Amino acid sequence: MHRDYSVNDDIHVRIYDNRVEIQSPGRLPGYVTLKNIIDERYSRNPNIVRMLHKLPNPPNHDIGEGLNTAYNAMRKAGLVEPEIRELENAVLVIVEHRRIASLEDAIIEYLEDNDTVTNKIVRQLTGEDSENKVKKALQKLRRDGVIEVVDSSVSVYKYSYRLKKWALLNR
Repeated sequence: MHRDYSVNDDIHVRIYDNRVEIQSPGRLPGYVTLKNIIDERYSRNPNIVRMLHKLPNPPNHDIGEGLNTAYNAMRKAGLVEPEIRELENAVLVIVEHRRIASLEDAIIEYLEDNDTVTNKIVRQLTGEDSENKVKKALQKLRRDGVIEVVDSSVSVYKYSYRLKKWALLNR
């Protein structure tokens, strides 16, 4: 649907043990760049988009939903985001079968550059929807003595956490 039909080539799907690569003829359309590809919408082939939209169960309901759907599905599966490269006359999407860091790893990595973290921030960083899963990861790090609550006098729902001083020294 998104390929450039003026380029005389096929869409190539290459399947490897650790990744899938999809190479689509043509460069990114219009004003879409590698930096804004998730936020911008552009239809190179509006007639095809309209035809697909009329199907009984369309793959997407709107222009630009496809990549967002793919990114969200990979995040929910705990996999790293797809990598998109623009080649001389094609766009290459690499979908690796590689897990993202655990919640605990993501929390520690965030705290290495930031003073504090909250359950909400961890969910935003990792794409994890479950407050409870994040809570359990934070509790595990507390039990292991890696992080501590900044102010225990506030409601547990407002807890923020920081790395313990010894954890900072041992990194």
